[in-house]
Amino acid sequence: MRLGDLVKQLGFGNDIEGELFTFQMDLFKVYKGMRKEEIPNGDVISEYIFVEVSDPILGKMVADTDTTYFRDFQTKLLSETFFSHKSDLRWNLYLILIVESYDQLTDTGVLQFIENDADYARKFVMTAKDALQWLDKEWLKQVSHEDKVYIDPMQEWHTGLVDAGLTGCLTEPFAQGHVESFLEGQAFLTSESTASQRRTIQDDKLTEVIENITSVELNGFRTHCFDDAEHLNLTRVNLLHGSNGAGKTSVMEAIELAFTNEINRCSEFGDNLVDSMESLKVSCTTASRKTIHFQPGESSSFYKKLAQNWYGVPAGRQSSELNSFYHRYNFFDSEAAYRFALNESGQGEKNKFDYSDNLSRLVFGDEVIEAQKNWTRYLQEFEARSENLTKQHQKVIHELNALEQKLSEIKDDNIQSNELDRHLKASQLKLSRSQRASNESMSDYLDRLSLIFQAVEAERKGIVESGLNADMLSLSDLDTYHKQLQNSVNEFINKKQDIETALSNLNAEKTALDEQIYQNEAILITSNQEYNHIVGTLEQWKKIKKTIEQPDQMTIRKGLDIREEEIIKRVEWINQLHAKHHLLDQITDDDLWILSTENHHALFVKHKEKDAAFSILKQQLATTEQFTGVIEVALSRIHAAGEEYLTNHLNSTLCPLCTQDYGSHQALVEAFEQAKTITYNNSEQLAELHEQIRRLENEIREVSEELSLHDKNARHIELVERAYAELSASPFYTRSNFDIPLSEKWNEFRKIIASRSELMRELSQVQAQIRLFDETGMSRQSILQAEYFHRENVLYKDFEANGHRTSFEEFLMEKEVSLLTKLSEIKEAIEALGEQRTSLTERMKQQSPNSVDATILDFEQKLKPISKILESVKLLLDDFDIGSEDNLFVWSSQVQKMQIYLGLFVKSQERLKEQARLKMEVEDRRNTSMGIENDIQRCSKAASALGKLKFLREYTKGFIESNISQIERFFNLLHTPREFDQLELGQDGLWLRRKWDEKPVKAYQMSSGQRASLALSVMFAIHLAAPKAPRVLMMDEPVANMDDLHLMNLLDLLRDLSLSGRQIFFTTANPDVANLFRRKFSFYHERFTHFEFMRSSGDPVRIKPIHYSPNMDTPAAKQVKKS
Repeated sequence: MRLGDLVKQLGFGNDIEGELFTFQMDLFKVYKGMRKEEIPNGDVISEYIFVEVSDPILGKMVADTDTTYFRDFQTKLLSETFFSHKSDLRWNLYLILIVESYDQLTDTGVLQFIENDADYARKFVMTAKDALQWLDKEWLKQVSHEDKVYIDPMQEWHTGLVDAGLTGCLTEPFAQGHVESFLEGQAFLTSESTASQRRTIQDDKLTEVIENITSVELNGFRTHCFDDAEHLNLTRVNLLHGSNGAGKTSVMEAIELAFTNEINRCSEFGDNLVDSMESLKVSCTTASRKTIHFQPGESSSFYKKLAQNWYGVPAGRQSSELNSFYHRYNFFDSEAAYRFALNESGQGEKNKFDYSDNLSRLVFGDEVIEAQKNWTRYLQEFEARSENLTKQHQKVIHELNALEQKLSEIKDDNIQSNELDRHLKASQLKLSRSQRASNESMSDYLDRLSLIFQAVEAERKGIVESGLNADMLSLSDLDTYHKQLQNSVNEFINKKQDIETALSNLNAEKTALDEQIYQNEAILITSNQEYNHIVGTLEQWKKIKKTIEQPDQMTIRKGLDIREEEIIKRVEWINQLHAKHHLLDQITDDDLWILSTENHHALFVKHKEKDAAFSILKQQLATTEQFTGVIEVALSRIHAAGEEYLTNHLNSTLCPLCTQDYGSHQALVEAFEQAKTITYNNSEQLAELHEQIRRLENEIREVSEELSLHDKNARHIELVERAYAELSASPFYTRSNFDIPLSEKWNEFRKIIASRSELMRELSQVQAQIRLFDETGMSRQSILQAEYFHRENVLYKDFEANGHRTSFEEFLMEKEVSLLTKLSEIKEAIEALGEQRTSLTERMKQQSPNSVDATILDFEQKLKPISKILESVKLLLDDFDIGSEDNLFVWSSQVQKMQIYLGLFVKSQERLKEQARLKMEVEDRRNTSMGIENDIQRCSKAASALGKLKFLREYTKGFIESNISQIERFFNLLHTPREFDQLELGQDGLWLRRKWDEKPVKAYQMSSGQRASLALSVMFAIHLAAPKAPRVLMMDEPVANMDDLHLMNLLDLLRDLSLSGRQIFFTTANPDVANLFRRKFSFYHERFTHFEFMRSSGDPVRIKPIHYSPNMDTPAAKQVKKS
């Protein structure tokens, strides 16, 4: 579709003009059309300028990021039109650039830069097809008024749960107590309450479609905010402007209260709504031109009927949902749109659109979202409970079967209690122990007997396992035998004591021998050590004999070592000094000259003055060149403007600069050509300035070089002084004198460095002499060993102290012979003492008491069992009647029989108890099983009812699919930049197609502003989905999170909605938004009211109604009517 076809279909008729427009040699086809509506006054409400833009020209517009071409283009095209309008029409100019395709608009930044441009007019770039759809607003007026079948998720969920008694799952947050109560058999119903009734139903209110709200009387409503007699006359468009807290929202909530008997945010204020029931009144006109009035306080059935008529809500609910539907369809929650936009920002890692948490909240509201969260949580719990209960039931049945099996396995036995008495008597248990007390249970009695016989088991086993003759196991026989054995033991103990006395004497003699042997062995060790020392000393003497006997040669060699060390240290010092001050190698005597202080200062001042003069000349040159450039640019622009003027004004004879009349256009052209020959020339002045600058640069360079040489020589002098100071501080230099001239200091330093060669020659000579001494055996190591031997060796000290006539070697040999004789004598003595010790040991072995110990041990082993039995019987006498002549073996046998029978009797009693316990547990398991089966049935019933409910995403999908065309058209009107079209609902959620590449884009991939536009589009579609609802749009601070471009799009849409017959209520605290709103709606004249809310601290609000005319800067204001 081309631009001409578009213009024909738009229906401007003869009001649109076509013309050709030239810009920078490019030719454009332009159409201008005025939009009028059938409203009182019939003012023009907007002007459209259509420009057909070819692909090459579009390329120029988007080529530069600063859009210079486009800016100059719009200035030439629009400025005259813009300034020709003196009314609010200036704010309603639209420049539509019609392009062939979107192929060149892949950079949305450039597109947005053009559409965001606020100069002269609103800007849009689109194809002719998109422009036709964008400008076509008839669809807003053609909403069907036929009855629609409304599907309310809450109603369907309520219907699905009412028979199961689970409607509370919709309204009550999850709590385990509700689940427990339902399983116990109680119904879980909603806590909805019904409103009090005040009036009977009036038919007009229920059947008429409300077109406009004409007035609201705020008598008694929020008296802290409004006067008692506050009365507002409302018009088609109502702007409520004032600071936050001034009462703008309260006016809209008063209308909400009159319509629905509730205020959605009432809990935030803590209002006492009953006080305003009688006086608050809202007056309306209907589609049939009737006037009806609404006041709060009607019956619950009235509001349910009103919800059914306005919004198609099915009947049957316990309480009215009129308020929630009013907020869904008429009272826009703009914050919800921006919550949707922000929430969707986190969808980037998901593939599917989350209807339940985002889009569904827009369509059905938070209440329905919460209801789904509630019933799905209860469904999860009932399903989990059912699964757990089934497992519990299986476990209980398994336990019941196991208990019945155990019960069947218990067998009855025939253990008589009289047999127990007989065995007790045979065991000789005392009567006081064997009788059962009157208050003692059989169980306690048997436990007591068991403890008694368990306590004597050790004694009984001891008697049986003693190994004694069974015929001699009476107490009297055991006592006699015990005494005989004890006498034998005492006899052998006395014999053992005599043997131990003899052994003690022999041990003392052995100890004395051991002491003598130890002393002789110690002397032997000492003598061996002395002998080894003599041998070692002799070997050392042989090695150092030659050195120690030549002390003069030793002194010479030590002197050479000392001199070598001194020379090496001095050379190292010179090397370090030279390395640290190596820069002095490059200095000559001529480098130690500097200027005097006066001459240096004068030279420095001269350099500074020439620098200042140079800066002044450079500034003069820059100013002259800049002035020359400005004049040349001005002349160039004047020439270009003159050429353009002569081209566009072919009949003009007047000069546009001096207004001189040249009589003819040709004469004006000739005068212009002559003026073009005028030039501005100041080249001689510029050349003189350049020459002065060159000369001054040479002079500055010469002074700088002289100052640099002075600074360099000053650094050389400082290096020499520093080197001489370090030289004087060294112990190797003894002639330091800081008062000598600088040249002498410099010479002293060079002499020290030069002395290194002589020192190296001397070092070579000393080291050669040291090598000769080493070759003759007079090495440093041999000297050190000789000195150590002379100083530390004890034998050599003894030799020198006593002054022996023989040599030291003979002295050592004499010592060696004497020690060998002594060692031989000591060894013979040790051998003799060893033989005496061996003989003594043999005698001690013959006196051993081991044989006596074995006899004593044998008797004691025989005594142990007898003593143990006697002690055990003494303990048994406390519980049993055992005589001195009674055979203990026979008694043990009777006790064992009693223990066996007692065990059988106890087990019989335990089986009887176990049988009774199992019967009780079987009965308990059967009762538990029946209770669990009942809970499973209740859980299955609840899970079945909840499981049949449809999820909210299905209802949302149905709404979107049935209204998708309207949502798409609203989105195309609102979103910026307009890079998307063709909204679709697929398997993976909502997506749109990008215009220039046809690629699908998911909702979460759009910008937050575009997502907000999508949310608002859904909300506007919801408003149109209820044709019988009041034709009223309440928008409370809808632009708080909008940028300027989205705000302009929203205001344009509200204009079209108001022109389609809808009444607009719009609140804002922003004066800039209020001013822009006024510019958009002033064409309504008296049908647009700007309510200015003014409030001082503590005082009721003052409301000032203001009406505008698009041709008037000063508004017409009226005071609010007091009833």
